[in-house]
Amino acid sequence: MDFSNSAVTFIVDKHAKTPVRLVSTRSRAIAQACVGQTPEAARVILRSLLGLCPVAQTFALDSAVAVLGTEFSARTSQARSKLVAVEAILETLRVLSLDLKSLVSRAHVSDPSLKTIGALRAKLWQLSGSTPFDTEAALALYEEAEALAMLWLTREKKTIGAIKTAYDRFEELKLTGDRLLFPDELKSEASLKFLLAQLTDEPAFALAPRLLGCRIPGALARIRSSVQGPAARSGFTVKDLIVARFVELRHVAAGQTPAYGCQAIKLDSHTSVGMAETARGTLLHFVRLKNGGIEAMHIVAPTEWSFQVGSPMLHVMNQYVSTKLSAPKSTESGLKLIAAAFDACTPLFVQWDKGGQHA
Repeated sequence: MDFSNSAVTFIVDKHAKTPVRLVSTRSRAIAQACVGQTPEAARVILRSLLGLCPVAQTFALDSAVAVLGTEFSARTSQARSKLVAVEAILETLRVLSLDLKSLVSRAHVSDPSLKTIGALRAKLWQLSGSTPFDTEAALALYEEAEALAMLWLTREKKTIGAIKTAYDRFEELKLTGDRLLFPDELKSEASLKFLLAQLTDEPAFALAPRLLGCRIPGALARIRSSVQGPAARSGFTVKDLIVARFVELRHVAAGQTPAYGCQAIKLDSHTSVGMAETARGTLLHFVRLKNGGIEAMHIVAPTEWSFQVGSPMLHVMNQYVSTKLSAPKSTESGLKLIAAAFDACTPLFVQWDKGGQHA
C-alpha cells in the first residue's frame, strides 16, 4: 500500500465568490488502513509514507503502543526523539533546497549540500528501521544533521535571500496571532481528550480538526510559543511563516534543543496518543489496542489544520487569487508558494475550472 503520491488538490473556479476550494482525504485513509492490523503490520504501512514524514509516523505509533505496555528506556526515548528531529531538519532543508527551486529564481543549492542531505536521509532510513534500535548511532546522526544545518545556512545565503525576496509579493496577506496553534495547547490532556471524543463520534473530524477554530501549527507557532506577553499573539504575514523555518534552522545550528521530538500519553488502560513534533507541526496518533491488535486508530496530522475549508491558509489564498485570475501561471506559482509557507511538505495540485491549466 503506497500513499506517497497522495496530494492535496486545489480547484480554482473563476466564477465562485471564494475561488479556491480543496480536496483531501489522505490522513483518514492511512488510519483506516491500520485498523485491524497488528502494530507491527501498521508500522510497515506507515513506513511506506515516503514524503509524509515516515519516521515521525512510525515512531508516533511505536510510542503510543509502548506507553500501553513496555515503555522505552529514557535513553532510547531520547534517541528516537532525535531521529524525529533529524527527519524534521532534513525535510526542511529538502524543501528549501529542492521544492522551491522551480518557484523561486536564483534558488539554486550547491551539489555538496544536496549530496549531504541525501546521504543523511539514507542513514536516517536505515537507523529508523533497524532492529535492535541503535541508540548511539541515532544520537550521532543528530549531531551530523546539526552540523549540516550550520553548513547549509553558511553556504546557501544566496538561496535564502532569493526565497525571502520571493515572499515579498505576499506582504499584504496578514493573519492574526490567535490563529497560531502552539504545541502545548494541542498536547494538553484536556485538548487530547476533546480531540479523541470528537474523533470517536465522527472519524472524519481528522480531515478538519479544530481547536477554538481553524489553527496554524508549525515553525512560527513553535517559535511564538516561547515568546512572553502580547507579542506571542501579534499579527504576522505569509512571509513570516517561511522565515520561521530559517530561524529554526539557526537554532539547530547554534546547538539549541529543537522543539522536534516524540512522546506519548496514556489516556486509559487501552487507549493512548503518540505525539511527534515534525517540520509541519504536531502529529497525533490516537491508538486503541485490543487482543494485541489495533481496534481503533485516528491520525490528526499537522497538514489538516491548514488544508481544510475555512482555514487561514485558504483565506489568504482566496485573497490572493481574487486579484490574479487574469494571470494563471502567476496565480499557480503564488498558490504553491503560499502552501509552502504553511506546509511545505505537501504535494500540491492546482486545477482550473473547465479543464484549464494544471500544475
